[in-house]
Amino acid sequence: MSPNYNFTFANGTLTVTKARAELSLANLSQSYDGTGRAVAATTNPGGLSGVTITYAGSPTPPVNAGTYDVVASLINANYTAPNVSGTLVVAKANQAISFTAIGDKQIGVSAFMLDATATSGLPVTFTLVSGPASLVGAVLSLTGVGSVIVRASQPGDTNHNPAADTDQAFAVLAVAVPSLRVNLSTQEIVFTWPVSAEGFVLESTTTLSGPDWTTVASAPMVVGDQNVVIGPVAGSARFYRLRKP
Repeated sequence: MSPNYNFTFANGTLTVTKARAELSLANLSQSYDGTGRAVAATTNPGGLSGVTITYAGSPTPPVNAGTYDVVASLINANYTAPNVSGTLVVAKANQAISFTAIGDKQIGVSAFMLDATATSGLPVTFTLVSGPASLVGAVLSLTGVGSVIVRASQPGDTNHNPAADTDQAFAVLAVAVPSLRVNLSTQEIVFTWPVSAEGFVLESTTTLSGPDWTTVASAPMVVGDQNVVIGPVAGSARFYRLRKP
Protein backbone atom coordinates (compact mmCIF):
# COMPACT_ATOMS: atom_id res chain seq x y z
CA MET A 1 0.00 0.00 0.00
CA SER A 2 1.18 3.54 -0.74
CA PRO A 3 0.49 6.60 1.55
CA ASN A 4 -0.13 8.67 -1.56
CA TYR A 5 -2.46 6.45 -3.56
CA ASN A 6 -5.65 4.60 -3.10
CA PHE A 7 -6.18 1.37 -4.97
CA THR A 8 -9.33 -0.21 -6.21
CA PHE A 9 -9.51 -3.72 -7.65
CA ALA A 10 -11.08 -4.44 -11.01
CA ASN A 11 -12.37 -7.79 -12.32
CA GLY A 12 -11.61 -9.00 -15.87
CA THR A 13 -11.87 -12.09 -18.12
CA LEU A 14 -8.93 -13.71 -19.92
CA THR A 15 -10.01 -15.33 -23.14
CA VAL A 16 -7.67 -17.89 -24.72
CA THR A 17 -8.90 -18.63 -28.23
CA LYS A 18 -8.30 -21.91 -30.04
CA ALA A 19 -5.24 -22.02 -32.25
CA ARG A 20 -5.74 -22.53 -35.95
CA ALA A 21 -4.88 -25.88 -37.49
CA GLU A 22 -5.05 -27.36 -40.96
CA LEU A 23 -6.38 -30.67 -42.27
CA SER A 24 -5.31 -32.57 -45.35
CA LEU A 25 -6.51 -35.80 -47.03
CA ALA A 26 -4.48 -38.62 -48.61
CA ASN A 27 -5.08 -42.05 -50.19
CA LEU A 28 -7.92 -40.73 -52.31
CA SER A 29 -7.17 -43.18 -55.17
CA GLN A 30 -7.62 -46.85 -54.29
CA SER A 31 -8.75 -50.18 -55.80
CA TYR A 32 -11.48 -52.59 -54.74
CA ASP A 33 -10.35 -55.51 -52.58
CA GLY A 34 -13.53 -56.42 -50.71
CA THR A 35 -12.71 -54.36 -47.59
CA GLY A 36 -13.55 -50.81 -46.52
CA ARG A 37 -11.44 -48.23 -48.37
CA ALA A 38 -10.54 -45.64 -45.73
CA VAL A 39 -8.68 -42.44 -46.61
CA ALA A 40 -6.00 -40.87 -44.41
CA ALA A 41 -6.35 -37.44 -42.75
CA THR A 42 -3.42 -35.54 -41.21
CA THR A 43 -3.30 -32.39 -39.08
CA ASN A 44 -0.89 -29.48 -38.92
CA PRO A 45 0.30 -29.33 -36.17
CA GLY A 46 0.58 -33.06 -36.37
CA GLY A 47 -1.08 -35.68 -34.23
CA LEU A 48 -4.14 -33.72 -33.18
CA SER A 49 -7.03 -35.77 -31.85
CA GLY A 50 -10.65 -35.38 -32.82
CA VAL A 51 -10.45 -35.86 -36.59
CA THR A 52 -13.58 -37.37 -38.13
CA ILE A 53 -14.11 -38.43 -41.75
CA THR A 54 -17.38 -39.03 -43.60
CA TYR A 55 -17.90 -40.78 -46.94
CA ALA A 56 -20.94 -39.49 -48.81
CA GLY A 57 -22.29 -38.54 -45.40
CA SER A 58 -21.53 -41.87 -43.72
CA PRO A 59 -18.75 -42.55 -41.20
CA THR A 60 -18.25 -46.04 -42.68
CA PRO A 61 -15.57 -46.37 -45.38
CA PRO A 62 -17.06 -47.67 -48.64
CA VAL A 63 -16.32 -51.15 -49.93
CA ASN A 64 -17.53 -51.11 -53.53
CA ALA A 65 -15.91 -49.49 -56.53
CA GLY A 66 -17.16 -45.98 -57.22
CA THR A 67 -16.67 -42.27 -56.47
CA TYR A 68 -17.38 -40.89 -53.00
CA ASP A 69 -17.40 -37.34 -51.55
CA VAL A 70 -15.14 -37.24 -48.48
CA VAL A 71 -15.17 -34.58 -45.72
CA ALA A 72 -12.68 -34.37 -42.85
CA SER A 73 -13.42 -32.23 -39.79
CA LEU A 74 -11.67 -31.45 -36.51
CA ILE A 75 -13.26 -31.31 -33.06
CA ASN A 76 -10.49 -30.46 -30.59
CA ALA A 77 -10.38 -28.54 -27.30
CA ASN A 78 -7.45 -26.32 -28.31
CA TYR A 79 -7.45 -26.21 -32.11
CA THR A 80 -9.91 -25.38 -34.82
CA ALA A 81 -9.66 -26.11 -38.52
CA PRO A 82 -11.93 -25.64 -41.51
CA ASN A 83 -13.40 -28.80 -42.99
CA VAL A 84 -11.51 -30.18 -45.93
CA SER A 85 -13.21 -31.99 -48.79
CA GLY A 86 -11.98 -34.46 -51.37
CA THR A 87 -13.11 -37.23 -53.71
CA LEU A 88 -12.31 -40.88 -53.04
CA VAL A 89 -12.12 -42.95 -56.21
CA VAL A 90 -12.29 -46.74 -55.68
CA ALA A 91 -11.30 -48.36 -58.98
CA LYS A 92 -12.44 -51.78 -60.13
CA ALA A 93 -10.03 -54.62 -59.34
CA ASN A 94 -8.23 -56.54 -62.06
CA GLN A 95 -8.67 -60.30 -62.34
CA ALA A 96 -7.11 -63.23 -64.21
CA ILE A 97 -8.30 -66.64 -65.39
CA SER A 98 -6.63 -69.98 -64.69
CA PHE A 99 -7.72 -72.51 -67.35
CA THR A 100 -6.68 -76.13 -66.81
CA ALA A 101 -4.84 -77.50 -69.84
CA ILE A 102 -6.65 -80.05 -72.02
CA GLY A 103 -4.52 -82.88 -73.32
CA ASP A 104 -5.00 -84.43 -76.75
CA LYS A 105 -8.01 -86.75 -76.96
CA GLN A 106 -9.00 -89.71 -79.09
CA ILE A 107 -12.27 -89.52 -80.96
CA GLY A 108 -14.95 -91.50 -79.17
CA VAL A 109 -14.13 -90.40 -75.63
CA SER A 110 -17.05 -89.35 -73.45
CA ALA A 111 -18.03 -85.71 -73.07
CA PHE A 112 -15.97 -84.02 -70.37
CA MET A 113 -16.08 -80.95 -68.13
CA LEU A 114 -13.87 -77.92 -68.71
CA ASP A 115 -12.19 -76.42 -65.65
CA ALA A 116 -11.32 -72.76 -65.17
CA THR A 117 -11.42 -70.28 -62.30
CA ALA A 118 -11.07 -66.50 -61.96
CA THR A 119 -9.02 -64.84 -59.22
CA SER A 120 -12.10 -62.73 -58.43
CA GLY A 121 -14.12 -65.85 -57.60
CA LEU A 122 -16.68 -64.89 -60.26
CA PRO A 123 -18.01 -67.66 -62.55
CA VAL A 124 -16.14 -68.38 -65.78
CA THR A 125 -17.97 -69.03 -69.06
CA PHE A 126 -16.73 -71.09 -72.00
CA THR A 127 -17.09 -70.72 -75.76
CA LEU A 128 -16.03 -73.01 -78.60
CA VAL A 129 -13.71 -70.97 -80.82
CA SER A 130 -13.18 -73.61 -83.51
CA GLY A 131 -12.90 -77.31 -84.18
CA PRO A 132 -15.01 -80.49 -84.35
CA ALA A 133 -16.80 -80.28 -81.02
CA SER A 134 -19.98 -79.06 -79.36
CA LEU A 135 -20.21 -77.18 -76.08
CA VAL A 136 -23.08 -76.96 -73.62
CA GLY A 137 -22.21 -74.90 -70.57
CA ALA A 138 -18.90 -76.37 -69.42
CA VAL A 139 -19.42 -79.81 -71.03
CA LEU A 140 -17.46 -80.41 -74.23
CA SER A 141 -18.32 -83.22 -76.66
CA LEU A 142 -16.01 -84.22 -79.50
CA THR A 143 -17.63 -84.72 -82.90
CA GLY A 144 -14.70 -85.39 -85.21
CA VAL A 145 -10.96 -85.44 -85.76
CA GLY A 146 -8.96 -82.20 -85.83
CA SER A 147 -7.82 -79.26 -83.73
CA VAL A 148 -10.14 -77.75 -81.12
CA ILE A 149 -9.81 -74.34 -79.44
CA VAL A 150 -11.90 -73.47 -76.38
CA ARG A 151 -12.01 -70.05 -74.69
CA ALA A 152 -12.61 -69.17 -71.03
CA SER A 153 -14.02 -65.70 -70.26
CA GLN A 154 -15.04 -63.62 -67.27
CA PRO A 155 -16.75 -60.31 -68.15
CA GLY A 156 -16.33 -58.63 -64.77
CA ASP A 157 -18.94 -56.91 -62.63
CA THR A 158 -19.45 -53.68 -60.72
CA ASN A 159 -16.25 -54.29 -58.75
CA HIS A 160 -14.03 -56.13 -61.25
CA ASN A 161 -12.66 -55.37 -64.69
CA PRO A 162 -13.10 -58.05 -67.38
CA ALA A 163 -10.43 -60.72 -67.33
CA ALA A 164 -8.32 -61.36 -70.41
CA ASP A 165 -9.73 -64.31 -72.35
CA THR A 166 -7.72 -67.51 -72.00
CA ASP A 167 -7.67 -70.19 -74.73
CA GLN A 168 -6.80 -73.88 -74.62
CA ALA A 169 -6.05 -75.84 -77.79
CA PHE A 170 -5.82 -79.60 -78.21
CA ALA A 171 -6.02 -82.25 -80.91
CA VAL A 172 -8.73 -84.84 -81.43
CA LEU A 173 -6.98 -87.92 -82.77
CA ALA A 174 -8.38 -90.78 -84.82
CA VAL A 175 -8.51 -94.16 -83.13
CA ALA A 176 -6.16 -96.71 -84.67
CA VAL A 177 -8.49 -99.61 -85.44
CA PRO A 178 -6.82 -103.03 -85.12
CA SER A 179 -6.94 -105.52 -87.94
CA LEU A 180 -9.90 -107.94 -87.73
CA ARG A 181 -9.20 -111.40 -89.15
CA VAL A 182 -12.06 -113.66 -90.26
CA ASN A 183 -11.91 -117.44 -90.86
CA LEU A 184 -15.07 -118.90 -92.37
CA SER A 185 -16.08 -122.53 -92.61
CA THR A 186 -19.38 -124.19 -93.39
CA GLN A 187 -20.17 -124.60 -89.70
CA GLU A 188 -18.77 -121.51 -87.99
CA ILE A 189 -17.10 -118.16 -88.39
CA VAL A 190 -14.05 -117.22 -86.31
CA PHE A 191 -12.99 -113.61 -85.60
CA THR A 192 -9.61 -112.69 -84.12
CA TRP A 193 -7.90 -109.40 -83.22
CA PRO A 194 -4.94 -108.48 -80.97
CA VAL A 195 -5.38 -108.46 -77.21
CA SER A 196 -3.26 -105.29 -77.15
CA ALA A 197 -6.18 -103.43 -78.82
CA GLU A 198 -7.99 -102.79 -75.56
CA GLY A 199 -11.56 -101.58 -75.36
CA PHE A 200 -12.78 -102.69 -78.83
CA VAL A 201 -16.01 -104.60 -79.29
CA LEU A 202 -17.16 -106.70 -82.22
CA GLU A 203 -20.33 -105.44 -83.90
CA SER A 204 -22.44 -106.65 -86.82
CA THR A 205 -25.17 -105.41 -89.14
CA THR A 206 -27.14 -106.68 -92.13
CA THR A 207 -26.73 -103.46 -94.16
CA LEU A 208 -24.11 -100.78 -94.51
CA SER A 209 -26.66 -98.12 -95.35
CA GLY A 210 -28.16 -97.84 -91.88
CA PRO A 211 -27.03 -97.23 -88.29
CA ASP A 212 -28.19 -100.61 -86.98
CA TRP A 213 -24.91 -101.99 -85.66
CA THR A 214 -25.29 -104.36 -82.71
CA THR A 215 -22.72 -105.91 -80.42
CA VAL A 216 -22.01 -109.56 -81.10
CA ALA A 217 -23.29 -111.49 -78.08
CA SER A 218 -20.33 -113.83 -77.69
CA ALA A 219 -17.65 -112.48 -75.35
CA PRO A 220 -14.13 -112.92 -76.74
CA MET A 221 -11.84 -115.66 -75.50
CA VAL A 222 -8.15 -114.91 -75.12
CA VAL A 223 -5.95 -117.34 -76.99
CA GLY A 224 -2.28 -116.36 -76.82
CA ASP A 225 -2.10 -112.73 -77.89
CA GLN A 226 -5.45 -112.78 -79.70
CA ASN A 227 -9.09 -112.13 -78.82
CA VAL A 228 -11.22 -114.87 -80.37
CA VAL A 229 -14.97 -114.91 -81.04
CA ILE A 230 -16.59 -117.98 -82.59
CA GLY A 231 -20.12 -117.84 -83.94
CA PRO A 232 -22.45 -119.70 -86.25
CA VAL A 233 -22.53 -118.92 -89.93
CA ALA A 234 -25.38 -116.52 -90.60
CA GLY A 235 -28.12 -117.54 -92.99
CA SER A 236 -27.89 -114.20 -94.79
CA ALA A 237 -25.19 -111.67 -95.49
CA ARG A 238 -23.81 -109.84 -92.45
CA PHE A 239 -21.13 -107.21 -92.02
CA TYR A 240 -18.74 -107.01 -89.06
CA ARG A 241 -16.53 -104.33 -87.55
CA LEU A 242 -14.47 -103.46 -84.49
CA ARG A 243 -15.45 -100.32 -82.63
CA LYS A 244 -14.18 -98.59 -79.51
CA PRO A 245 -17.17 -97.23 -77.55
